[in-house]
Amino acid sequence: MLDKLKELKTTALARTTALARNKKKGPAGKYIVGLDIGTEFVKALVAKVEDEKLIIIGVGREHQGLTD
Repeated sequence: MLDKLKELKTTALARTTALARNKKKGPAGKYIVGLDIGTEFVKALVAKVEDEKLIIIGVGREHQGLTD
């Protein structure tokens, strides 16, 4: 589980860095992040708020082992 979390952290850092570099493309918006830590799966969802609507920009799901 720790390896998976480290991998997710590295991926998130890379995406954040890429977003920071691409900031010229448009103004920063409002984002919502949902995280569901269940007994079998961890699920995540990232959405951008535009004109009172949510635009899904990322989803993820990872199976947890028995010892996680």
